[in-house]
Amino acid sequence: MRTLSLTTAVVLAACGGDPVQIGAGGDQFCELDGRGVVTCWRYDFTDTDWWTDSCNQPIAELPQLELVDIAVAAGVACGIEPDGRLHCWGEFSVEDEGPWVDVVGGPGTYTACAIDQAGEVACFPEDGHLELIHPPQGPFTMVETGGLDACALDAGGGLTCWGRDEGGTASGAPSGAFVDVALNDLAGVAIDEGGGLQCWGDLDFCGEVPTGAGRWVQVEGGERHSCGLTRGGRTQCWGLDLSGLEPIVFEGAYVHMDAGGSEVCGGITCALDEAGRPTCRAHERLD
Repeated sequence: MRTLSLTTAVVLAACGGDPVQIGAGGDQFCELDGRGVVTCWRYDFTDTDWWTDSCNQPIAELPQLELVDIAVAAGVACGIEPDGRLHCWGEFSVEDEGPWVDVVGGPGTYTACAIDQAGEVACFPEDGHLELIHPPQGPFTMVETGGLDACALDAGGGLTCWGRDEGGTASGAPSGAFVDVALNDLAGVAIDEGGGLQCWGDLDFCGEVPTGAGRWVQVEGGERHSCGLTRGGRTQCWGLDLSGLEPIVFEGAYVHMDAGGSEVCGGITCALDEAGRPTCRAHERLD
């Protein structure tokens, strides 16, 4: 393992032109454009010019599909067609008619979960981790996965979590009503009805969670960090790799974000601004 002492994150402009959705997971970053075409790149910290090199070499082996939703995990990406058919490619393949309405990827693992029109959840690959691929019965309104755990929100904002429960991510889920939830490898974070954050699981993976209610509208989990988007469009990240360092902050008006990371490549967070311009920040893993 490398020993690193970063005090700031690397600031990057994302590769593509005019995406409507972005996704990050493992060592991949993907963009979905307005035509439904997905393009993905891999990044590598061992290359001093890794971001330029990655942008010049998009991943070629991508499905030729029209998609309305994408999700990126470590080693796998998934997308949903307009008719609700689900496709995943990479470390495992999925083709399922559904119809599915949303798909999410584990930021640091080879897993993905999807939710159908009836609010029921399925996780993939079907021969994957037994604790994860047998979700509880819904209906749910959203699902998120991270590490070997997953959490879903019901219509009343209640949290239901399941999986291997490493770090207490499944068993330690708080009670109450929440509007969004995200998982990194060993911790969960959720936004309560007052706009505040609650984190549970491995406290090191929770990191220095920002305080204050009424400000957060979206959360996402990387491999060992988490990020939040405020009502004013500001993105901030925290977690194990970032404890004691200068906070990763995206200043500006952003409308969407995603986070990923891997043991080799560290963490990456990407945000999409109001004009459809993506920006990514990366940090090396601290071990």
